Amino acid sequence: MARALAFSRIPSVFGIFPEPLLFEFNFIDNWVIFMTPEDVQKMIEAGLPGCDVKVSGDGSHFDAVVIGDVFEGLSLVKKQQKVYATLGDKITSGEVHALSIKTYTPAEYEKAQKLQVR
Repeated sequence: MARALAFSRIPSVFGIFPEPLLFEFNFIDNWVIFMTPEDVQKMIEAGLPGCDVKVSGDGSHFDAVVIGDVFEGLSLVKKQQKVYATLGDKITSGEVHALSIKTYTPAEYEKAQKLQVR
């Protein structure tokens, strides 16, 4: 598997990308995987309704902040497992190569904002 840089204005099934984007290319099977932060965000939102989700990333490496009451009383590991579960096989298939997750209840997020924890 090789990594390549796709230049701006590339048409795809997702429309036209306005900026450069990293993507994975498999030279044997000739397929390209495009995942946008918006795609990842929609998947997490669909799997965790009622949560506030913010995702940034470059096409295979993503950072997610997920805030919701669903995390109340859960350990950090259980919170992250809930988020990973929303992505199904996207992680095991490599479409999402790396995902950094920060999860909060609304109260935890408010406290983190006051302390300026990032």
